[in-house]
Amino acid sequence: MTPRYVQFLFALALVVFSSANAQSDPEKEQRVIREIRFEIAPIYSKEEEEGSSWRSFTNKYHVTTRESVIRTALLFSEGDKLDQELLDATTRTLRRFKFVNQAEIVVEPVDEHTVDLVVHTKEAWTLEPGLNIEGGGGLNTISVHLINFSVMGSGKKAYIESTHESDVGTTHKVGYSDYQMFGGRWFGNATYQNGPLIESFFVQARLPLYSPDSKWSYGGSASKMDKTVRLFEGGEESDRFQKEQTQASAFLKRSYGPRFQKLNVKYGLQFLERDYTSLGSETTEPPPDQSNLTPSISISKQNIGWTTSSFIDKMGRVEDFSTGFTYGGTVGWGIPIRDSLELYKARVFAVKTVVLRNQQLLKLTAVADSEVERNTFLSFGVKYYKKFSRHTLAVRYLTKLGYELDSSRQMQLGADSGLRGYPARQFTGEKLMILNIEDRQFWGTWAIGAEFDFGTVVFVDAGNVWKDEDHMNLGDLNWSAGVGIRIGMKNMPGSPILRLDYGWALGDGSGSEITVGLEQHF
Repeated sequence: MTPRYVQFLFALALVVFSSANAQSDPEKEQRVIREIRFEIAPIYSKEEEEGSSWRSFTNKYHVTTRESVIRTALLFSEGDKLDQELLDATTRTLRRFKFVNQAEIVVEPVDEHTVDLVVHTKEAWTLEPGLNIEGGGGLNTISVHLINFSVMGSGKKAYIESTHESDVGTTHKVGYSDYQMFGGRWFGNATYQNGPLIESFFVQARLPLYSPDSKWSYGGSASKMDKTVRLFEGGEESDRFQKEQTQASAFLKRSYGPRFQKLNVKYGLQFLERDYTSLGSETTEPPPDQSNLTPSISISKQNIGWTTSSFIDKMGRVEDFSTGFTYGGTVGWGIPIRDSLELYKARVFAVKTVVLRNQQLLKLTAVADSEVERNTFLSFGVKYYKKFSRHTLAVRYLTKLGYELDSSRQMQLGADSGLRGYPARQFTGEKLMILNIEDRQFWGTWAIGAEFDFGTVVFVDAGNVWKDEDHMNLGDLNWSAGVGIRIGMKNMPGSPILRLDYGWALGDGSGSEITVGLEQHF
């Protein structure tokens, strides 16, 4: 062996050894965050603002989000080691805020050991006076509201809403939400509503698993409700009950395992009391009253990742989707109080989401939920999206089966609930099947003072609801087809989409119905 060849082997071994040492001690390569800076951009830039009195007005009277709100949402701080997964998780958190329209975190190297981070956010208009018209098939709902998604730039939401339903009357609702209670990670909200068919109050506070590294979550809620439950047959009201309900619950959750591969164990305790009174023709027996204290345990396992996309549920806005597999279950024992029935609680679920080649997204969901002796629900759902250059194919399929249901647990289907072209609540029963196919076209942005994204839809729906004693038969499906318009309000909180659809029923007694609402149909 020649000396030159020996030198070559020695040099090669030295390179391999050095590389192995470098890989075995990744902490030496991990840089430290020296400084975090914040750049909170207005709704419109100075260039966008020029020549538009609306944009100038919007920027002038919009209260900018406080830097402390953005800082509290961060999952890292100065002095921490740079961790890309925490940067990505923080970006997803910021994008979920209604008062943030865009979010990005940029890494700026300082030297081989330190970096600076620049948190870029772009504001969304937070004060939202609104008029919303929804429904179809003879059922119309008109809502007016005033929502502030970030009161004085604090990230706290307050709202008031009045909703008029054509066959009910007017219901009023007020609410408050805070994603950073006590200046930390707690979430809390409270709502009160009052109307012809309902009076209710709800309050909750909880500490969520806000970070991939979070280990503990806990909280509780309480509610009081007095509600009129209505039953329908052929689209017409057939009976009604009065339902009085009191609820209080608390939970403690512990998370185990590495990031995105978690085993979660949740312990819960719930008090629930329900009293029913018949108000109608008494053709249907009310459900039995109940009063139970239910301890429960839930176990779930997840192995997930994340992907971003656009033009799925929104129009141009970056959307975050969790991928992978999550499954688990819950068991509980409803200990009777006084003369109530003894109840049991059992639930299992599985959710699988995959990103396929050529910009395809597939989500499968299966759930079994039961009180063991009654009120058993089985459901299986599929959502599929295929993106093209200027349009998206969207498909939803759902089957839901009910067994030994209380008389108040009625499935309904019509123009207001998924089957466009048919009267509202036209089909009722205990077994449901629905298929929706949409081709969503996107035609670009129009600037009329404010900016709007414009799109159109061509759709086909099919569905039915069967009685418990009937067999589900694909030949019984009711079909409809139609066209629609989508208008995306890109600088409003959450970039909502205004939906207007016109559907033709293709079955017996065919007719047509208009359905309107906010957000995509599914």
